[in-house]
Amino acid sequence: MMYPGSNSPLRWLFAWLLPFVGLISIAGIGLAQFPGSTSASLRLPVLQLQVLEGQGEPLPDAFRLSALSAQGRAVLVWGQPVVTSGFSHFEVKLSSWEQGLSISLIWADPDMPGGTKVLALPTPNESGVTRLALAKAGWTQRQHRIGLLVNGSPGATRVQIDAAVLSSATRKQRARDLLATWTAFAPWDQTSINLQRGYRGPGPGPVPIAAWWLAANLSLLLLWRLVAGWPPRAALLLALLMPWLVLDLQWQSKLNWQLDRTNETFAGKSQEARHLADVDGVLYAYAQRLKREVLVDPTARVQILQKGFGHDYTRLRLQFHLLPYNIYNIGRWPVTDALRRGDIVIRLSGHDGVAFEQGSGRLRWPGSDVLIVEPLLRHPIADVYRVKSKG
Repeated sequence: MMYPGSNSPLRWLFAWLLPFVGLISIAGIGLAQFPGSTSASLRLPVLQLQVLEGQGEPLPDAFRLSALSAQGRAVLVWGQPVVTSGFSHFEVKLSSWEQGLSISLIWADPDMPGGTKVLALPTPNESGVTRLALAKAGWTQRQHRIGLLVNGSPGATRVQIDAAVLSSATRKQRARDLLATWTAFAPWDQTSINLQRGYRGPGPGPVPIAAWWLAANLSLLLLWRLVAGWPPRAALLLALLMPWLVLDLQWQSKLNWQLDRTNETFAGKSQEARHLADVDGVLYAYAQRLKREVLVDPTARVQILQKGFGHDYTRLRLQFHLLPYNIYNIGRWPVTDALRRGDIVIRLSGHDGVAFEQGSGRLRWPGSDVLIVEPLLRHPIADVYRVKSKG
């Protein structure tokens, strides 16, 4: 009688199949964690979206987002709370999605104070569909007022929201969603070049799965060793290396996707066109206009003011594109001791704490200091003033 430990083809067959047995066992355990359910859905009427920030309008069968605010975002909400009981996924179908944009689900529970909560949606696929599992902290099976948050560069955009659906899913659908999340490409979100985000999708990420697969393979190898001696060396290496190779292929596929998108965006263009095609192209174009039309004195000092203290993306990128001008970019209010006649004050949009009085030409903010200024440019990104004197 032949058994796996004998010198037989069956021994070799079992040895080569060992890593696949480990994978199947992990997949079976994982699928068992998904609760079985029947498929159901609730279509949310996109024509009833209300614009709280940014610009947009309903179309006959979709909703068009035409511009982000000066802070680089748009907030769209459904007016009536939605009963979310029984739904496990949120899906959005988009048209004309642009590189550099990100979209998130936002919601607030009317019965639970604590502010608006945000869940980032995966990057839309080639069909413009993005799907999110709702098994996250803060999402409860109650009723919510929900909406969409779109982030990107300030100014005009072309995004069309065709459909939004709350749905439940079967085990097969959830497993397919999990696989799609693992293989989806997530572009850099401009947070920091020094920050590598971990997996934030539904269920475990691909790295823990690969680790569990390897642990299952090692357990099967140990069992094989106790029962039938050492398996063939090549099969041993396959059982140990296959999880790592699959994980590396997943990483390589995302790298290839990034290479293709980068090539489509920048290849064959001039340096100027590359800047304009980048995610901060609107800020770059605005900075170049300032250099051509406003900042005619290269010795002028520039203060960029925003409503919050410290750095943020818009202020830092604007400073970068305005180099080599001497720029101060941290405070909320003008630093009058560091200003002289001819210097420039740039007030980013949304900073209502610094107000310009048209009749008197004064720039006022909390406190006793006042600047007499000349308005040079009014723009959705920022208004620009030249200092004439200290009031």
